[in-house]
Amino acid sequence: MAFGPLLDKSTVRKNFKTVPYYNPGIVVRKGQGEVSFTLPDNLTEFALRAIATSGFDKFGTGKSVVALRLPVVVQESLPRFVRPGDGIKAGGIARVVEGEGGPARSELELGGGLTIKDKGSAEAANLTLDKVLPAKLLYPLVAPLGLAKTQDSTVSVTLGVQRLADGAKDAFLLELPVR
Repeated sequence: MAFGPLLDKSTVRKNFKTVPYYNPGIVVRKGQGEVSFTLPDNLTEFALRAIATSGFDKFGTGKSVVALRLPVVVQESLPRFVRPGDGIKAGGIARVVEGEGGPARSELELGGGLTIKDKGSAEAANLTLDKVLPAKLLYPLVAPLGLAKTQDSTVSVTLGVQRLADGAKDAFLLELPVR
């Protein structure tokens, strides 16, 4: 994958999970248990919950929240899958979470045969981020008729955005199945 300057220097989020960890059999000794796991790349608040039981009459619960965020985020706006011959308008939504709006740069990288329909739609573009309103980064994309349609075939979309004032940036990579 040959990324441009923005995507080449960004940590591209690609590991997305709704439930990052579940284990119904954690051993607890003297009221203490320990778990270790890697959080996915989702930018959200994860609810942490623990329920412990011992025998028929001893139990306990605990809960907390872990928030993952960036000052500038780009969220995907993509279909769940593509079919050969599909024409779609897809990409992402960029928004400011912390700090000011202002000049920014976006960059798009496509893989697996997915192409931009309108050659006038640049893969890299300048934009202005508003402090409150989201910025739509949508592109006319085409899945060519000759796209391979095997059991595991996918196309990929990588989209990044960077606020120029402070360099805050975000990027995602999603693979879409070809059906």
